[in-house]
Formats: sequence, structure tokens, C-alpha cells
Amino acid sequence: VDATGQCSRDARGQPLRFPGLLIDIDERKNAELRQTALVEIGDRLRDLHDTADIAAVGMEVAGRLLEVLRAGYGPVDLRQERVVVERDWLSGPDVLSVAGQHDFADYGVYIENLKRGETVAIADIEQDPRTRPGADNLLAIGVRALLNVPLLEKGRMVAVLYLHDSRVREWSADEIEFVRNVADRIWAASERVKAMAQLRQANETLEQRVEQRTRERDRVWSVSQELLVVAGRVLGQEAALQLFRREAAGQGRPGDLPDPTPLLNLFLNEDGSQPTFEQAVEAARQAQAEADAQAEAAPKARSPRAVNRTGAPRTARVTSK
Repeated sequence: VDATGQCSRDARGQPLRFPGLLIDIDERKNAELRQTALVEIGDRLRDLHDTADIAAVGMEVAGRLLEVLRAGYGPVDLRQERVVVERDWLSGPDVLSVAGQHDFADYGVYIENLKRGETVAIADIEQDPRTRPGADNLLAIGVRALLNVPLLEKGRMVAVLYLHDSRVREWSADEIEFVRNVADRIWAASERVKAMAQLRQANETLEQRVEQRTRERDRVWSVSQELLVVAGRVLGQEAALQLFRREAAGQGRPGDLPDPTPLLNLFLNEDGSQPTFEQAVEAARQAQAEADAQAEAAPKARSPRAVNRTGAPRTARVTSK
């Protein structure tokens, strides 16, 4: 109460009357407290990176301000009509936690209201027809009054925020609006955290792909260089380089990273199939060693039509192992 006036006293100093104006500021003070609580929630949620922590902070502030028994928040599985509470706020150490999975059907028939986006505010669970069928289960966890606020995304309920009280309680319109604001902040912060986690995962996947492509590029480059050296012995250095560069230009690849497929085709397996990089390199090395050995053993017996100017055979075959 805010009082403005002047107190009149008698000769002995005792108050006689207080002419003035008395204003009930209870509603204004409560509004200020709710606004301060929302600011506190926003400040504390800003640095959190876990959805369970986000829900816990929001429900702690709301639970303390509204002086309820318990407060919680959880995503909803509409197909199973079930809510999953990761963590709840409790008013005291003797209050039972309800963290875990809960089927809405165990506590009444008000899920249809929630699906439509309607806030369910029940002053007395024993008297309200929506909770009377599940009153025993609610009383077992100390609930006499409850408030459920659904969160909808594209018209579908995706989460619910709840408050429980151990006494019969009429929920005011201001309290309901405050809880809706809390729910919106929890949802927004949770979605931000999920989006950041998805972005980090996408970046990690991209980095892994880049690393893999880099390893493949380095491997192709290494093998291509070895094949080019040996192909130069087979076709002649200039002819091999032209083949190498023509393939690169035809596929729009950088000039220093062509597809080594044409070079691999020079070293086919015995069945005519294309060898792997390693098989082709090994076959090329064997062919070069054989050509060098033949050149050293019989340099004068070679026919110029059977070999090129380097003395290496024109083709090589990969022997299957």
C-alpha cells in the first residue's frame, strides 16, 4: 500500500487520524517483479548451451516468483501423447521430482486443449472434469492445482511448461501471461542451442570431407606422377604429357591434377580390367625393370619396330595375385 497524507496526533502524541490517499500498489509491484524475472531469465539463458540447463533456469525463476510446489518443461511426443521432462524445479528437498516420461492420459483428459494451443489452468484437480479421471495420480505427486502452457510450432504442440501447486489455487491472467512469456524464452533459447549444434556438426562434416578429398587428391597426384614417369618410357615423354594434359583439360580439372585413368589403361589386368593405382604403379615398375634388364643383356638384338626410343615395351600387363 502506498500512502500519501499527514497524520494528526493528540496532545499526548497519539495518532488520531490520517487524512490522505491510500493506493493499493500490489498489482503494480507484482508486475514489476514479473518483468524483473523475465529480464533475469533472458540474462541467464544467454550463456547456456544445454537444453536441460535452459529449462531448469526458466522454471527456477518462475517457480520461485509464483511460489509453487514444482515447475517443469519438456518436449512433447504427440504420436505417443507423452511429455519428457529432463529436469524440474522443486520448492524444497522434500518435494518429489517428476523428471522422466509421462503419458498425458495418466493425469486426465486435457491433452486435446493443449493440442489446440489452449492454456490449461485448473484450480482444483479434484473438481475439474478434465483432471478428475487422473486425480489419484496427481494427488500421489502432491498436486492439487496445475497450470499447463503448450508451445506450438506450425500448429502442432512441440513442448509444454507446467506448474504444480499443493493447494487449491486460482491462476490469475497475469500469472498465465507471465508463464507464457517464460515458455517462449525457454523455447527460443533451446532452438538456438539446437541450431548451433547442427551448425557445428555440419562444419565438422564439411571439414572431414575436405580432409578426405585432400588425401584423395594427394594420392591421385602421387600416383599420377609415378605413372607419368613410366608412361614416358612407354609412349615417349612428350606423348605422355600431352595425354596427361588433354585429359585434364577435357574434364575441366586443374592442369596439375588430371584424371590418371588414361595412364592406368596402359597397364591393364590380364582379364582386361582396369587396375588400381597401386597395381598399375607396380606393373609399370616391373615393366620398366624388365625393359632395363633386356636393354643391358642384349642391346644389339632389339628391333626398332618393337620398342620406342627409350627401349621400354609399348604395353604392360598386371599379373593377378
